[in-house]
Formats: sequence, C-alpha cells, structure tokens
Amino acid sequence: MKDLPSLLILMKIIPRLSATEVIRCKVVSKEWLAYLSTPEFAKNNCRFLRVLGDQKIITLDKSSCAIRYVDVASPRCVLGNNIHIPCDCHPCDVIFLASLDGMVCVCLCNTGDLVVWNPLTRVFKMLRNSNYQGFYNMDDDSLGFCVDSAGDYKIVHIKRTHFRLTVNIYSFSEGSWSTPRFLIDSPYDIVVYSWSVGTFCRKSLYFVLAKFWCMGNTAVLRLDVESNVIENVGYPDTLSVESIV
Repeated sequence: MKDLPSLLILMKIIPRLSATEVIRCKVVSKEWLAYLSTPEFAKNNCRFLRVLGDQKIITLDKSSCAIRYVDVASPRCVLGNNIHIPCDCHPCDVIFLASLDGMVCVCLCNTGDLVVWNPLTRVFKMLRNSNYQGFYNMDDDSLGFCVDSAGDYKIVHIKRTHFRLTVNIYSFSEGSWSTPRFLIDSPYDIVVYSWSVGTFCRKSLYFVLAKFWCMGNTAVLRLDVESNVIENVGYPDTLSVESIV
C-alpha cells in the first residue's frame, strides 16, 4: 500500500502533463525514469493531451527560416521560434513529411537524410544505414508514419528507382530497417505517378496516387501495418458542379 500514492501519480497525474514537464519528472527517481521512458506511458500521455486539447501545430516560415508553434485552441497564438533544428541543419533545409503522437519525421534536403524528431524534448534519431535506407528523394519517394498493435512505431519509406518499387520499414523497437516481400505488381512504380505522404488511420496507411497530366486517373493504395499487405481500394468518383447544385 505504501506504493499506492506513487502509482497514482505515475498512472493518473503525470500522463496529463506536457512533454517538458514530464522531462522534469524523470529526475525524481530511477523508477520514475524507467516508467516515463516506456512506450506505454508515451501512448497514455498522448491520449490525455488529445482529450485536453493541448495540441500544437508546428509551422516553418521559409522566408525567415524560423520554426514556430501555433496553439490549436487559439490559432492566433504563436508560441515563439526558439526550436532547435536537429543536426545543426539550417531551417530552410528541413521538410516536414509526417507526424504522429508528438513526433515528426523530417527530411534534410541538403543530405537526403530522414530524421525522426520530437520538437518538445529536442530528441532526434537519424534513420539510415549502410544500404542507403533512410535517404529520401523528394521527387520520387513517399513516406508514412504509423504504429502497430504492439505499440511499435514504424516509418514506411517507399522508394522508386529504375522502374522498381521498394518498401523499406524502420522499426523503432528493433532499431533497424527491413524490406518485406509484399511489393505490388502494378504500374504505380513508374515515375508518371506522384505519391502523397501516407495518412495513418485504423491500423492502415493510405497513399493517394495521381498520374501526371491525366485528370481522373487516381488511385488510393492501402497498406495494412499488421499484415504488410498492399491493396488498391479505388478512388471515389469526382462530383461535378452541376450534381452538387
């Protein structure tokens, strides 16, 4: 029973705190540090913050090369520009690709590196290895940020080179890349198709594909992050102005 107050604090109070306040709590004890560093706590923290509406939008001003927070509850409230870019990179060389649970995946345009970054804690991780996985081509590649049922965060990096489509997946729990054999036989690997960044919804990533200079030739591909199966789910017909009126 003597541990009950500590458990209540860890399970009910600290998850409601902001990321900067959580960092201060980590120095209380080794027990707190261990628990506050687990994926389970991170998920609880994000869940509470979503309920409380304490969410921020990160904006990148290319003209002044400054990064700022915008409060979702008060869009006119800009919260400063003292956010440090990872790897000592110039803000103009940073492209935001995807975000999930307070983390963002960015591309450093000057090197092509993929970086997962938490702007609040200033922690970042370079996603690359000796096989050139993790180097992003802005013209041909696409990317999705997701989490599976086991709580493992993943980066899905789709590359198209020499009329070949390759899907590389980075697992945060394993700390490594893999290339599953679930590639699709379709024309979508050719360069005439542009790929959107993946949208994560209900254990799947959705990519919108559009053919350059060809209206109406659009598809939506669904990637199941549990089974690694890709399927074409079609695309809704576009309504004409007359039918809407």
